[in-house]
Amino acid sequence: MGLALVPVALFAFMLFLKMNFGGWTIIFDLQNAWGRRLMWPWHPVAWLLRHAPTLSTEYRDRLDFSFLLLLLGGAIIALRQLRLSYTVYLWTAVFFFSCWGMYVSIPRFDIVIFPLFTVFALAGSRNCVFHLGYVVLSSTLAALFMTMYSQWNWVA
Repeated sequence: MGLALVPVALFAFMLFLKMNFGGWTIIFDLQNAWGRRLMWPWHPVAWLLRHAPTLSTEYRDRLDFSFLLLLLGGAIIALRQLRLSYTVYLWTAVFFFSCWGMYVSIPRFDIVIFPLFTVFALAGSRNCVFHLGYVVLSSTLAALFMTMYSQWNWVA
């Protein structure tokens, strides 16, 4: 019974968009204005390899792509460590984020993919070196992003 609420809520939201904004595809149209649209996953990778500028405070395409690779690595590890539903959740996120047309905001999107942190917790509980490396790297990135944000730079 509870599972039936998911499509009902989706239908209600689509009806709301249709009645208030003239079409249920308005959310896709607005994302298209930002350059986001669904495409094959190799198109953004090809663009990144050919055209992405070097890492700077203005251009962080390579850094954003590294967070997609982090998610992919977590999904690969999850194949053996997590139950099927969490693994499917991770692989769905990898597929969707890689098909979204651009890698901007992937660090922000990764935060809500909780099975990724479950993979990190399991790896950290089994390996002290991984745990220490994860704590140092995540603390360093948190300090870097906080500094960038304090300087009025877009972080994620």
